[in-house]
Order: sequence, then C-alpha cells, then structure tokens
Amino acid sequence: MLFRSALFELHGHLRAANPGNQVNLRMAGKLDRDDYTSHLISLGGVDWNSITSTTLMKLPLPVQQIADWGTPDEQYFQVEDNGEIVKHKPVLEEAAAQPKGMLLEDVALFARAVNPFNRKRTVTICNGMYSRGTYGVVRALTDVRFRDRNSEYLLNRFGDSETYCILTRIPIVNGATLTPDWTNGDYTLFE
Repeated sequence: MLFRSALFELHGHLRAANPGNQVNLRMAGKLDRDDYTSHLISLGGVDWNSITSTTLMKLPLPVQQIADWGTPDEQYFQVEDNGEIVKHKPVLEEAAAQPKGMLLEDVALFARAVNPFNRKRTVTICNGMYSRGTYGVVRALTDVRFRDRNSEYLLNRFGDSETYCILTRIPIVNGATLTPDWTNGDYTLFE
C-alpha cells in the first residue's frame, strides 16, 4: 500500500513540476528500450526491483543494499566509509503480537547519478529496506513542508555533482511514516 502511495505521490509531483514533459509509469519488468535511456527513476529495493539492482551495480556509489530476508538481522545498507564497512539497519521493536517486530525506523537511499545507459540523462533511486523507507525518501522531496529545504540542502551540499547519494533514517511514529528533514543531522546516516 505505501509503495503505491510513494509511486502516485512522486508521479503527481513530477507531472506538476514538468507540465510540458511526458511522465510515464512502468513496472520494472515492463520497461521498453527507450525507457532505459531517458531520465529514469527507480522506486523500491534490490530484492524485487531489477532496475534498482542493475542500476546500483553500474553506479560508482559506496552504498550497497543487503537484503537477506531468510536470515535474521541481515537486512541493511552497507557503506564503505574511509576504508571501513558500516552497516545501517532498520530499527525493529520486538513484540509478542508481532514476532518479526514492529518497524520503528527504516533506512532509505536517495541516489542521483548520470544514467549508465545514456550519459545525457539522469537516474534517481528512492529505495528503502521496507516500503515505508521508500515512501519516506520520496516524501523528502515531495512533501510541501520539507521539499524546498531538502532540495536546497541537496544543492548546497552537492552543488552540480553528477553523482551523489544520501542514506537517511525514516522514522515511523504510531504507524505513521514521517518525512526526513535532511537539514537536521539526525536524519542523515551517510552522504
């Protein structure tokens, strides 16, 4: 349900921001050859979205998503930071009613780079460990209360860099996925 919310919120935002451009929705497995070489946005994780996994392998990012759902506590983003491997994991609260735990905080990746299939276009990845992370990272740039300051943060932090990424916390409070404020250092895990 939240993945659809992320998809439709992002689609509406892109259409409103680019009224003269065609904005298409496609399932990862149903892209045609022209879709790969246009501006491309990929939502969702490497475990089910082949575009996200293929694109992440081709990009020079120091972030990798590990999604071993068959092994407890092996779902995280891995970062190489100054030669050291750091794991950023979602926060789950164990509860008798929910043996897998209740999600309190997800981890999500926002990445922007030159499209590896057409260097005159870009690729953007919005990807959480869970769908709440994907939804939260999309909202970082679509939520009317946060999008301007988060966009300004990206501009000030990365300028005209062709490739950059943010690994961010996505808080969940009483079942509500909150929008991260990247100007507050508590939300950014890695840049």
